[in-house]
Amino acid sequence: MKFWISIFAILILSAWVDFGNIHSYHNSDSLGMIMVSLYKWTFYNWQTCRIGTIPALIGLPVESPFWNLIVQNGATIFFGLASIFLVVRICFRNNLEMLIWPICLSLYFLTQSDFYQWQYLSTYTPLGHGLFFGLCALSILYRDRPCRSWEYLIGFTFISCSLWSNIMMFFFIASFVVLQTLIPKLVSKLNIPVNPNLLDSRLNDYSQCIAELNGLFINSHFRIVLLGVSCIFTGFVLIVVNHEYSTPYEYLFLKPSELFSHFVFLIKNLYVHHFSRGLGICISALVIAASFCCFFFKTKSIYEKINQNYISLLVSAIVYAVVFRIMAWPAGTNTHYFLPLTIVSYTVLVSWSLYQIFSIFSSRLRKALTTVIIFLLLISIFINKGFPSYTKVRHDLKSRMGYATQEIIDSNVSHITGSFWDVWIMTYYTNLVLYESGNERKVWAVTYMALPTMPLWRNSEYPDCKMKFAVRKDGIKHPTEEWPNLNTNLPPRRLVKNLKHISIWKPDCAKSKVSINGSN
Repeated sequence: MKFWISIFAILILSAWVDFGNIHSYHNSDSLGMIMVSLYKWTFYNWQTCRIGTIPALIGLPVESPFWNLIVQNGATIFFGLASIFLVVRICFRNNLEMLIWPICLSLYFLTQSDFYQWQYLSTYTPLGHGLFFGLCALSILYRDRPCRSWEYLIGFTFISCSLWSNIMMFFFIASFVVLQTLIPKLVSKLNIPVNPNLLDSRLNDYSQCIAELNGLFINSHFRIVLLGVSCIFTGFVLIVVNHEYSTPYEYLFLKPSELFSHFVFLIKNLYVHHFSRGLGICISALVIAASFCCFFFKTKSIYEKINQNYISLLVSAIVYAVVFRIMAWPAGTNTHYFLPLTIVSYTVLVSWSLYQIFSIFSSRLRKALTTVIIFLLLISIFINKGFPSYTKVRHDLKSRMGYATQEIIDSNVSHITGSFWDVWIMTYYTNLVLYESGNERKVWAVTYMALPTMPLWRNSEYPDCKMKFAVRKDGIKHPTEEWPNLNTNLPPRRLVKNLKHISIWKPDCAKSKVSINGSN
């Protein structure tokens, strides 16, 4: 019952955040998932082979561009907030769970900037829902009792969704599975004085049903889980490799000479951007207080207070980040790819500290604290987001994206081309205005990630020589993202006129050898 109360509370909080200021940061990356849902759903984001489109699938029944964005971002916000709750739940399942996860969320909202919250909670990054489904699988498969057959089926389904969303989650899940098997054996060999009820969560009786295999203790349940994970991983790799728009370069490893500089860069950027000063102070204070409680109130051995689920989650997140970092995918300043590491490590440290602190309180005091903590969570979200407001969301979207919409509509353009960072914003908001005005006309994008939409408009609604293109005049210049440098096989273009925000272009069919149907 407490689990479903928590889920319902997170749903309410997600709706609150969704109608806050989160939409004031949208860019073309975060709108890509929306466009996939509105115009042509594919298993992966257009022209990529690594970003699963589960949020777009959720929004598929919603035709309105505005409400599609609201639904998808509501889903990703829920996935992100629920991931923090699931980390707490995996670490321990008792009455303290209801006290700890609201505090973890409160600290997150109070210490993280709005922009970095948007990176994690919006459709900008695919990693929040990948982490959510992975944690769902682990919370189902790893309990204090044996799993039922239907629970295995649900667990494997969640693993599939996690790998679909972010294939690198394989390393997180596989590391957790291996560590949960090895830690009890390692602890027994080292003769560490532990409380077995705290350290050994029994993991579906894995530790009771182990058989030696080349020195590694693995039971039948573990083999099933590992085999299932491996098969699903292999299957998704095959899908990725054979994907129509695959870019396998992202799955290559960095050169050995690049590793050190990339790791230093990663640590620096994670510290600067995601572990803010306020968050660092909060975590440090909580860890010090928890250590004090461990040594002076309960036991002289800190090992008695370390649950193996804490260790497994923390180490698995580090393994995920290390393997991810040595690949070419997260190049440059893209530290948002490592958000699973920051979210899991933050939640593990805070939840462990809070568990030690609350353990010294009486049950009556803990019950009294529940109301205070819920109030603290509501206050933290109010301070960070304000009251939910439909009007504010509409204003944020218009101020962020609507700078040239009226000129585009009045010019009766059929396409928008130019930089990726300009085109998708302009295309989305123009189509939103057209939809809400009752106009069935659509404006199409011609830029990076737009090739899958070409069959929807090429040679049918818009013959090549009848097209009219808008280009943002003061936009970001990326010539390789503009027509005719995208393998679109469209005719050359000529400038027709300049407006305040955009310039209008048409195909110069008189100088082109391209026929009306687009063939040479």
